[in-house]
Amino acid sequence: MDADTVKAVIVDDHKDVVDVLSEYIEMNQPKVKVVGKGSNGLEAVRLYEEHRPDVMFLDINMPLYDGLYAIEHIRKINPSARIVVISNSISDEIKFQLKDASIPIIDKSSELAKIQEYLEKLTITLCQP
Repeated sequence: MDADTVKAVIVDDHKDVVDVLSEYIEMNQPKVKVVGKGSNGLEAVRLYEEHRPDVMFLDINMPLYDGLYAIEHIRKINPSARIVVISNSISDEIKFQLKDASIPIIDKSSELAKIQEYLEKLTITLCQP
């Protein structure tokens, strides 16, 4: 993959969300390539280790291993990993934790434009010579 490509991984326990978000990103952001897809926090960590993506889109509420598990372990691998939480409902306590960790939260059901905006800024940052 060349330097003009931003690698992304999407992890959500709802396969339809992963598929729709992946298609949306690849249709609207030609410089972004979805290199991995998963359904729980354990897979998220494995996918991060395998692909070292530029950005992880990660749900919080997942069975088995949740997004908080993934964030904790991914940040052990790379403290500056770019993680964006995509979720429909997050408690105020978790919102505070994520804000403290500088992790943006995007409502996956209604804010695809915010995902696109985030990726546009990221591609400008990462794909500049």
